[in-house]
Amino acid sequence: MRRIIPLLILLTLFLTGCAQEEQGFFITVYYASSENVEDKSLAIGKEQRRVQDGSGALETALAAVMERPLDLKLRSTFGEGVSLISYDVEDGEIKLHMSDSYADMPEGDKVIARACLVLTLCALEGIDTVSIFIGDVPDAIGIRAEDIEVENAELNPHEKRIKLYFAHPSGTLKEERRDIRVDGERELALYVMEELLSGPRDTELYQAVPEGTRLLSLTVEGRTCIVDLSREFLENANQSELEEELAVYSVVNSLTALTTIDRVQFLIEGKRLENYYSIEIFNPIEGNTEIMA
Repeated sequence: MRRIIPLLILLTLFLTGCAQEEQGFFITVYYASSENVEDKSLAIGKEQRRVQDGSGALETALAAVMERPLDLKLRSTFGEGVSLISYDVEDGEIKLHMSDSYADMPEGDKVIARACLVLTLCALEGIDTVSIFIGDVPDAIGIRAEDIEVENAELNPHEKRIKLYFAHPSGTLKEERRDIRVDGERELALYVMEELLSGPRDTELYQAVPEGTRLLSLTVEGRTCIVDLSREFLENANQSELEEELAVYSVVNSLTALTTIDRVQFLIEGKRLENYYSIEIFNPIEGNTEIMA
């Protein structure tokens, strides 16, 4: 089954693809949106680079996507020390071998980085799919440009698609996608929490967050979302290790599904607790893919 990478694309003044001109032509290079972009739901932007002839397009694209963008509204998702070791192209597939430090990147940044690589490279002649390796270990295989789910946020600014995670009787969390309307003035994470606390629509799923839990406040600092929940999150918890884990990661996985958030800091009635029964919650928590169905 083809994997879809959900992202929202920040549009710039340039057109997608390669625009032929008399003196060389342009390629489009994709980057992450800067953290100071007003709409925090936007994940990717693009800019153009000139190349003199087609033979240099691939090298120019690879060098550009790995380095800092020229536009201050954009940023590179690749952390310090991350580099492209080698690449080869065969039968329309480009295989990228990244340095070991690529594996240490936050998962949110890696999702955006894969999308930037695929959208940039698949626009070039002769490249249909992108595969990424950490050394010789596969990270993503055979991703096409059409596998990147693009929503034109500039044309449709009031509709967003989010992913929520609710409990399944199998003892896992299962994804429920939901289309919502937003006003663009509040953090998208706030809408995620409101929808999550409203419960699942799929009758096979159930609410992992304890009954009566209310969201008291939510702020985003950098790539950390700070969630302050009412005392019901603690007092009404089903005190089994599995149910506690489902409750915590229902919140964390739903919020970190946003490409702008990597981790969640829990507060209960404004206080930072050491533990949520068997789970340490004093420090920010990253998503857990192993608990998902």
